[in-house]
Amino acid sequence: MKTVESKSRGKERDKKPRPENDSVNSPAVREMKKVKRDEPPASNDHLSPPKKRALDGGMSPKKQSPGDFYHEVITKEENEAEVLSGGDAKTLHQETCADILSTLKEALDLKLKPDKDSKDKAALDGCRKRIVMGSTFLKKLNRLEKYHVKLSRNQTLDAKKQVDGLHLQLQNLLYELQHLQKEVQKCLNFRSQDEAIDLVPEDEFFKEAPAELYDAVLGMCGKRCEGGNVSGKRKEGKGTKCVYVLPQAKIGSDAHLLRLARLGWELEERKRLARDCQQVKAAKEVQLMEIQRKQATLRNLEPMLASILQACNPLLEAFSLPSGHIRELQHKAYYLPSPLYILYVQACAYVDAFDKKVVAVIHGNEEEAKTLTHSHNQLRDDSDSEAEGEETRKKRHKKRRNEAERDEERRKRALAHHPLSVSLSIVLPDGSTIVLQFRYVDYFNLVTVKVTLNISPDSAQAANSSISGNLLDPENILSHLFPGDSGEESPNPTTRHHLKEVKVESWAELVPQLGIPYHWAQKMAGLDFLPLYDVHRDDNVGGGSRGTLVKANPEVSARCIKDVIDAIRERVASRVALQKQIVQIESLHVSVSNGREAVYSGKIGSKLSSWKSISWGEYSSASTVIPIVREELVSPHSRFYRALLERGSAARIVALIAVDPDYPRKIPLFSLSLKWRGERTAKNDENVRNRMYSMGQELERELNVHLDGVGRKEEILSLQLHRLLLGMDVYLESTCLGDNPAEFPKEKLFFAQARGRNQVKPLHYLTELDVFVQR
Repeated sequence: MKTVESKSRGKERDKKPRPENDSVNSPAVREMKKVKRDEPPASNDHLSPPKKRALDGGMSPKKQSPGDFYHEVITKEENEAEVLSGGDAKTLHQETCADILSTLKEALDLKLKPDKDSKDKAALDGCRKRIVMGSTFLKKLNRLEKYHVKLSRNQTLDAKKQVDGLHLQLQNLLYELQHLQKEVQKCLNFRSQDEAIDLVPEDEFFKEAPAELYDAVLGMCGKRCEGGNVSGKRKEGKGTKCVYVLPQAKIGSDAHLLRLARLGWELEERKRLARDCQQVKAAKEVQLMEIQRKQATLRNLEPMLASILQACNPLLEAFSLPSGHIRELQHKAYYLPSPLYILYVQACAYVDAFDKKVVAVIHGNEEEAKTLTHSHNQLRDDSDSEAEGEETRKKRHKKRRNEAERDEERRKRALAHHPLSVSLSIVLPDGSTIVLQFRYVDYFNLVTVKVTLNISPDSAQAANSSISGNLLDPENILSHLFPGDSGEESPNPTTRHHLKEVKVESWAELVPQLGIPYHWAQKMAGLDFLPLYDVHRDDNVGGGSRGTLVKANPEVSARCIKDVIDAIRERVASRVALQKQIVQIESLHVSVSNGREAVYSGKIGSKLSSWKSISWGEYSSASTVIPIVREELVSPHSRFYRALLERGSAARIVALIAVDPDYPRKIPLFSLSLKWRGERTAKNDENVRNRMYSMGQELERELNVHLDGVGRKEEILSLQLHRLLLGMDVYLESTCLGDNPAEFPKEKLFFAQARGRNQVKPLHYLTELDVFVQR
C-alpha cells in the first residue's frame, strides 16, 4: 500500500511544473551545502525518533506513526530531486567525495601518529563521523538521481505518446488528402460516353432538326426565349407552318444546350433508322424465303437436266460436238494466262492426235481468275510521293508499317501464282500414273511443275525400300530429264533480279511453295529463254524495269510436247525398273531375266555380301575414283552405292557404283578394288610385271564399256553385277591355274590363262559356246 501511495503521489508531483532555477546556486542547494559544511552533531539524535517531551499543562503530544514519518521523508527527498538538477548533483557528488578523501587522509595521519592525546582521539572520532555522514549523503544523492531518472523517463514517455498521436493524425490527413486528389483526378479524367458518338455537323443539325427539339431542351434546362416565347417560333402568313426563330441565339450560344440538342436529335434519328432497319430486315426475310423456294425448284430441275444432257451425249458424239464437261473446260481456258493457255491447247491437240492416255484438266477458282489484275509494278512503296496533300500524308503516316511488314507483303504478292492451273495426267504401261500440275508465276514469268506419282500395286512394295525409296521421290524423279536440266535454277535470266526485290537468296527456297521451273516445262508452255539473255535493268533492289518479257510461242510448245511426254514415260518406267533391281540387290540377290543375252547359267563361286548407299562426299574421297571425278564423268546429282563381293575368305572386291539420273541411257559406272594377295586397283596390280592393263582396268572396261547395249537396258545394273561376279571368278581361277594346290580351282571354261604381251584375262563371255575368252 505504501508503494502504491508513493507512486500516486509521484504522479501528482510529475504534473507539477519544475522550477525554472536549476542552477548550482539555488536556495535548496545552498542549504544542502551549508548542512554539509557544518560540524556534524555529537550524536545521532536527529536520526532517532523524537523523544517524548511534556508540554505545558501536562498534556503529551499526539504520537506520530512511523509510516507518516517515512512519507514525509520521501516527499521531502522528491521535492529536493525536482529542484536539484543533474549538474548540481554532479557537483555535490564530486565535492562530497573530495571531502571524504581528505577526511580519510586526516584520519590516517592521526592513526599513524605514535603519541596520541585526547584531542587526537576526539579529532579521530570527528573524522569517523564526517566520513559516515558523507557516505550517508552519497546514498541520498543516489536516491535523488534514481528518482530524477524515473521522472525524466516518465516525461519522455508522455512526449513520445504525444508525438505518436500527432504522427498518426498526420498520416490520416495525408491519406485523406491522397484520396481527395485521386477523386479529383477521376473527375478531371472522366469522359462521357457521348463523346464517342459521331454526331452530325452543326450546320446539318440546324437545318434538319425540328423546333420541338429546342423546346424540349429549353424546357428541360428551365430557360425561356426572348419575349416569353418558349418555343421561339412564329407563324408566317395564314398557314400553320412554324419556323424556328431563335435556335442559335438561345441554344447555339450555349455549348451545353447545343450538346443536349444534338444528342437528342441523334437519339431520334437512330430510333428512326432502327425502325427502317427492322422494316428492311422483314423485307429481306420475305426475299430470302422467295429465293429458297426458287432454289428448291432449281434443285428439282437439276436431275432432270442431267438426264436430258446424258441422253443427248450420243447425239453430240454423232455430230462431233463437245460435251458439257469439255465446254466447261473450254470456258475456263479463256481465263488462263497465255503460257498455260498454250500448254492446255497443245496438250489437248496431242491427246486428240496421238495419245488417249493423257488427260489435260484445268483446276482452280474461275471467279478469282476473272477478278485478277496484274499489278506487280506497284510492289514498290510509293509513300514518298510529293504530290500528296498534307491531310493525306498525315493519314498515311498513321497507317505506315515498319519495313519488315512491307517486305513481307511485297514478298507475298510477288510469290502468288495464278489461281488457275493445268494438270496433265499420264498413264504408264504398268498402271502407274504421274500427274504434272503446271502453275504460272506472273511476277517471274515462269511456269513451275509439281509432280505427284501414283505407283501401281506391283511397284508399291518396292517403294518402301529404305535405300531405293528416294528413287521415286516426286521432287527429283524428273530431274535431268534432259541434259543440264536439274530444276534447281530458273531458266529465266531475269529471275535473279526479281529474287533480289523480294529478298530471296535462291529459287530453291521457293520450290516448296511454287514448284520446280524445269526447262522443258517452259518449252511446253511456249516460253523459250536464251541461255545468255541480255536484260537491260538496274540490279539494285526495287530499281529498274522487269526487262524484256519473253512471250509464249505456240510453235515452241508444239515442237517439244510429244518428246517431253515420251521422255517422262521412259523416265518413270526406268526408275521403277531400277528400284525393283535395287530392292533385289538389297537382299544380296542378283538376278537377270532368263534367256537373256550374256547371262551365265552355270555356278558362280563369288557372292555379293554387302550393298549400301553412300553420299557424294564418301564417293569422291575414295582413291579409286579420283580420275573419274577429275574428268567429271560423274556429277553430285548421281546416286552412289558401295558393293562388297567375296569369294572364300581371302578375296574381296569393293565396287563403287555411280548411277546417273539419266539411267539407263547412261549405264552405271563401276570403280573396282581387289583385295587378294595385296590390294589391286586400276592403278596398281603387282601380281604380273610389265602389264599395260591391270585387273581393275580390264574388268572395269568390261563392265563400263563392253556391256553397253547388251541385254535389256532396264536391267543393266543387275547384268553388270552378274558379270562382275563372273569376272571375279574367272580372274581368280585363271590366276591360280598354275598353283599346286590351287587356292581357287578352275570351274569356268576358258582356253588360255592369259594372252598377249599384256597378259589379258579371259573376261569376255561367249553365250553361244558358254566359254570365256580374251577380247
